[in-house]
Amino acid sequence: MKRLFLFISLLTSIFIAKAQEIQTMWVNDNFIPVSESHATYKKVFSIHDSVLTIDLISLKDKTQYVEHYCNGRPVGKWQEINNRTVIAERDFDNISYIGHAVDTINTLQLSADSAFDVPPSFLGGDKSRLRFLWDNIQYPYIAMQHGLQGTTYLKFTVTKEGSIDSVAILKSSNPYLDYEAVRVVRVMPKWNPGKKDGKPVNVRFNMPVKFTHSGLIDNAQDIQELYSVKQSEHFGQTESIAYNANAQKVKELYFDKNLEPLSQPKGAAYKKTITIEDSLTTIVLTGIKEKTTQIEYYKNDKPVGMWLYLEQGQVIEQCDFDYINRLANEKLDRPDEQVIKGSLDSSGVNRPLFVGGEKARIEFLQQNIQYPLLARLNGIQGTVHVSFIVTKEGEIKRPTIIKSAHPFLDFEAIRLIKSMPKWTPGTKNGQPVDVRFNMPIKFNLG
Repeated sequence: MKRLFLFISLLTSIFIAKAQEIQTMWVNDNFIPVSESHATYKKVFSIHDSVLTIDLISLKDKTQYVEHYCNGRPVGKWQEINNRTVIAERDFDNISYIGHAVDTINTLQLSADSAFDVPPSFLGGDKSRLRFLWDNIQYPYIAMQHGLQGTTYLKFTVTKEGSIDSVAILKSSNPYLDYEAVRVVRVMPKWNPGKKDGKPVNVRFNMPVKFTHSGLIDNAQDIQELYSVKQSEHFGQTESIAYNANAQKVKELYFDKNLEPLSQPKGAAYKKTITIEDSLTTIVLTGIKEKTTQIEYYKNDKPVGMWLYLEQGQVIEQCDFDYINRLANEKLDRPDEQVIKGSLDSSGVNRPLFVGGEKARIEFLQQNIQYPLLARLNGIQGTVHVSFIVTKEGEIKRPTIIKSAHPFLDFEAIRLIKSMPKWTPGTKNGQPVDVRFNMPIKFNLG
């Protein structure tokens, strides 16, 4: 995305020199310029009164994104338009960019321009702050669709009354993520205010908000701690499950570099620890030399919770199986009995179609699949069979695994299915209907 912003800044300079000149560009899903025949989006640039306007038009579903920049920064009202109707709007005139934070700012910290004896704190502590962000973040659709992620650094004031005020962006990751970071911080509940000489005072805070495909975290430690809180609440317990010393340790196993079992720890490359508490099984695979950690959770032999892969304490890959389980129970806003089940070739039912036909569907899968890192490293391949509902509006709902290949592959299959654009819905007696559709997703390292 840095290249994109540099490109925008360059275009701004060009267009200021040549007022109101219009340029058209064709780009793919990663916003890389391509020929028109291979394009996913049409990008139209125009300039007026030093404001650069970019119209990003999807060639698949005609969704349009309208963006405005001045001196390389987002301004004005950005709009998402579908069928000539504004379905989302972001007012960047209400967002303040005040500069760039130094790269060393990577944890929650107090700003140097504050005087205090006691720092302000989120009610319930830092874990509650993380949980609030986790529960309230709304990952922008365009950012999720195109795999945009990064860290937005914010600066804000915790007033002496405990309110959040003067939220501004120190360092941008992407305008869509910046906007959401500011929005969610502005809706935070009141904090415990900072104090000086025993009296409440205003205190400036710096805070990074990190967006990942599976949600939002501050750092590797935060996500482990946060997930421990989520797990504990989910299973009705108060202590941390993931790292509970009271959990029953079932066994410790040792492996060589090829993951072949060893009879003793000496010379082992990996250590696997399996613990069970109630019906939750936690498996931690530690790379002794490489300093890697792989954490998996199972309940009733099914993957649950946030699986993590860490290198040197940093999260490299994560799979949120609670998110997958929630998707499987999405609401349809109408009775389940209205979903057409069984054979799609049953009398009077016309099957739903991917826009552009079967060839376009296969191309979408090939272009958007992201082979999981751990699956690739461990040579895992196979076919995941997914079932989902194509609603009468053409949306994808309730994706579920009907035949698993491996949890890593299952997770990616669901993500891929959920990222598909709207389909042409199925019909019965000439009327659109909800239809359940089955699809195999093949993962092949060859």
